[in-house]
Amino acid sequence: MFTVIRLIVVLALMGATAEAQDVCKVEGLDSTTHRDGVRTLAGTIAYGSQSTGVLLLEPNFTPHASPPVLFAYSEVVIAQERTDLHPMALQLARDGATVLLLERPVPWEASEDAATRNPRLLDCASVWLLSQKNLDLLHVTYVGPKVQDDNEKLRTPLAIANLKLPKRGGLRVPLAEAKTGSDTLGFTEAETRERLLKFIEQHWLVPVLEVERSHTTTK
Repeated sequence: MFTVIRLIVVLALMGATAEAQDVCKVEGLDSTTHRDGVRTLAGTIAYGSQSTGVLLLEPNFTPHASPPVLFAYSEVVIAQERTDLHPMALQLARDGATVLLLERPVPWEASEDAATRNPRLLDCASVWLLSQKNLDLLHVTYVGPKVQDDNEKLRTPLAIANLKLPKRGGLRVPLAEAKTGSDTLGFTEAETRERLLKFIEQHWLVPVLEVERSHTTTK
């Protein structure tokens, strides 16, 4: 109940502070394919003049609430080499997650601190994803960089940041960041991607009680 109320407030704040043309829209998601027990819907996400394609990957059936996973990018581009992250998203959905993947590349330069700090599309995507039904919001995962808000403060996408999860709840897998421990180059290696998949799925098994969240304060 509190999660639903919080997401409604987040949506209202986004609408109240944005100009008329800067509206968060997720459209389409009506072109459906089925593969390996996963339903995939293709559409677009837009915020003002920014837009990109998105894929929503859902398990055809799961007896439990599905942990949500948000991918900021679908491809890592380094020089002439391209690494497709769709198989990672598909595997997570096959194993029970509801995955929203933004269809855009990250042209990576190792010297960059982050590929993008513009939060609008990611904020929009996070609000939309976490408002879907039958999600395990205590085990949300974000694969991407921290974003920078208007006060130059770094944070996770808006709806995830506003969940105020306990430490054992939300998980972020750093992508498109060059800080210590954020090895974007590792995503180009099959062995590293497999390790990250296992790491995310192990996170789903960490017991987190709803009551823990009520005692959590904002960082």
